Amino acid sequence: MTFLPIYLQVVKGVSPSTSGLMLMPMMLGMLVTSIISGRLISRFGRYKLFPIIGTATMTFGLGALSLLSIESSPWHTAIDALWLGLGMGMVMQVLIIAVQNSVDYKHLGVATSGTMLFRSLGGALGVAMFGAIFANGLHAQLAGPGMEFLSTVLPSAVRGLPPSLHLEYITAVMAALQPVFLAAAVVSAFGFALAWLLHESPLREGAAPEGMGESFAMPRDATSLEELERIVTVLVAHENRWRVYADLARRVGIDLPPPELWMLARLGEREPMTLASLSAELKIPEQQLKPPLDALCDRGIAEKRTDGPLRLTPAGIALRDRVVAARRQGLADMLARWKPEQHPDVLALIERMAQALTGDLPAPKAA
Repeated sequence: MTFLPIYLQVVKGVSPSTSGLMLMPMMLGMLVTSIISGRLISRFGRYKLFPIIGTATMTFGLGALSLLSIESSPWHTAIDALWLGLGMGMVMQVLIIAVQNSVDYKHLGVATSGTMLFRSLGGALGVAMFGAIFANGLHAQLAGPGMEFLSTVLPSAVRGLPPSLHLEYITAVMAALQPVFLAAAVVSAFGFALAWLLHESPLREGAAPEGMGESFAMPRDATSLEELERIVTVLVAHENRWRVYADLARRVGIDLPPPELWMLARLGEREPMTLASLSAELKIPEQQLKPPLDALCDRGIAEKRTDGPLRLTPAGIALRDRVVAARRQGLADMLARWKPEQHPDVLALIERMAQALTGDLPAPKAA
């Protein structure tokens, strides 16, 4: 990213704006593979393969860049940069996921910031090292008699040189750039070897992003428990409700649709009340509450009398206890990597959310 524009501007003679545009294939490759790898990791829960393939692709791209010459076409450069970007997209974000997935939740912030610190150090050291290789190589190429003054020529003044000197200068620059890309390929190959040693832990379940603004928001002054509760709350949010209730039904071994399972939980949370008072409290129209309630009554799980309170039958109470126990176990399984048994406050959070289940009535699933 630092030295490819030097090749484009000095050797190929393009403008700074054009050289920036010619880096777009690399950025496009990063964008595509970072999105695809993220989707595949979320689906299959495996991430070790991506740094291996990514560093191999980066090595190939950097090796191809080391073969650039004065006669290379812009398309050749764009394709080589695309290979480099494709590899980087499978490495940069995936390694952050690997680090975050390998530590306890209380160390998550330290691990993430430590990863970014070492990445910044690597970038600074890499630019310095490759800059030294380039500077020494260029100095050696221009050390001949009558060539010393060319080392002070600015890229914008290269085109103004006499043809013979212009050719000698860009030849010297090209000869100094090739070891830079070759050294970068060697470093990438070393990364490829290290990627095989990466320990792959089972992917920890996490909350879905809350939106683009969440990524750029100011850091919250929150404890680990508050952050953990926020993650669990997002996991059981509106868009995930069908999965939550399907998992509950599977764990309990019952065949209740989500609206009826939701109504079962709601009745167990409250003192006996009428349909009208339940509607007023939950702010849900009576016509939405009536079908799942009638279905529970037909199954013998709940009962209601004319103008009387709604209540669960003994069978319904026992069934709700099973649902809450399944919910509690599901939350414990989801948070197992954070060792809730060692933290009473996390156990209290699990119990509180197991009792609360979710807030809104799920609508019937569209066919």
